Amino acid sequence: MAEEKNEKEKKIVELKPEESSKVTHSIEIEGKEFNYISETGFMRLKDEEGELKVNFFFTSYRLETEENRPVIFAFNGGPGSSSVWLHMGMLGPKTYEIDEEGRAVSLPAKITNNNFTWLKKADLVFLDPVSTGYSRSANPEGSKEYHEFNKDIETMGDAIKIWLDKNKRWSSKKYLCGESYGTTRASGVSEYLLNRYGLYLNGIILVSSVLNFMQISNDPGNNLPFLMFLPTLAATSWYHGKLDKVKYLKLETLIEEVTYFVENEYLKFLFTGNSTDIETRNNIFSKISEFTGLSEEYVKISGGRINEFRYMSELFRSEGRTVGRLDSRFLGYNIDETIDSIDYDPAYSVIYGPYTSIYNDYVKNHLEFDCDITYEIINGKVWPWDYSKVSNKYVDVIDSLTKTMHQNPQMRVWFLSGYYDLATPYYATIYTINQMKLKGDLAKNIDHTYYDSGHMMYIKRSCLEKIFEELDNFLKR
Repeated sequence: MAEEKNEKEKKIVELKPEESSKVTHSIEIEGKEFNYISETGFMRLKDEEGELKVNFFFTSYRLETEENRPVIFAFNGGPGSSSVWLHMGMLGPKTYEIDEEGRAVSLPAKITNNNFTWLKKADLVFLDPVSTGYSRSANPEGSKEYHEFNKDIETMGDAIKIWLDKNKRWSSKKYLCGESYGTTRASGVSEYLLNRYGLYLNGIILVSSVLNFMQISNDPGNNLPFLMFLPTLAATSWYHGKLDKVKYLKLETLIEEVTYFVENEYLKFLFTGNSTDIETRNNIFSKISEFTGLSEEYVKISGGRINEFRYMSELFRSEGRTVGRLDSRFLGYNIDETIDSIDYDPAYSVIYGPYTSIYNDYVKNHLEFDCDITYEIINGKVWPWDYSKVSNKYVDVIDSLTKTMHQNPQMRVWFLSGYYDLATPYYATIYTINQMKLKGDLAKNIDHTYYDSGHMMYIKRSCLEKIFEELDNFLKR
């Protein structure tokens, strides 16, 4: 045991938290040369007594200019995910070669310039939550303290404040960009920064958002997810040619019809339950079958309540295929074709290997930073994530975001949603926005854009380009 403890302490020492790597780079994009500086290393997070608590890993990029540019702090979610996805997929100066739909052109993946890097518009800071990436608790035995809803928010907020202090950037425009659970985190961090440090953000960018977990939690008695997911199930079936091609030539037509059905007939059916008459019930089942491509018999057996995981295995069951969760455009296989779920996520298998290989190469050979511990792309050891301080209720940060917007009415919020996202469905974001109790004219501070891709909508080349164009509009507003 003593040897094991010493080994853990040695690893923490080897993190060298006071050292960082600064490298000057040059990148040519569409005939224009950009010179920028990367800094990669650790920030030291201490308690009020000055004791080191966390070695917090970050990577920042800034152009070689004295101009006080906006700064965007970016992180992913999980919980347990590093920032590699936003870093190497959407915002950062480098990415890897993919085809139009998002698959790596070759394996191992090849690093290439990101023609749509956000560095063109703002300085960037990528942050890895504790136990992800290279970020670690200074006390190896105390990591679980940071695998908790509120502590995670506080730690991220403190890291942002420290970076602003050290880089003298308080006068810059400041933005957060979070993805998936990172949107939950970003909403909480926005309130924490305002209340703890008086830090007023200029905007928040929420990619594939989940701000209220009731919307996606398949718990007995909770009907809300069936409403939230049905539009995405319909879009997925449309994409794969499982619907009436004559009636639904365009996705827009389908979305309009299924949205009306969800907000009127389906909503009433779910809440009236067994009191619904047989004729109405059968009509509901028929329409769900029409919108999803599932048989009426299957819909009837399910009681008109289609769990998204069962849908993933059922849509192509006769063909032995499964549907991706993070991006339902991708298909895979189940070893056991009789189960009502999926063995693995076909969409995740498309991206996990390429992102892992390119980042480990990139951080050592391009950012010139080496570390003797594993860069945790996804760390399942943070589970079970501690929600005890919000126990007996669903995690909900809608009020946190709403309160922050009222106290800081200049802060803008931009939601990005993919039509083929079966993890955080786009309609749930519409529902979220509609539940925000915004007073006065604050509703105008919200933008919501949609993409014909999935959870990581940026892996599709045309979506990456569209996001960059809309980023320019968002920052100018």
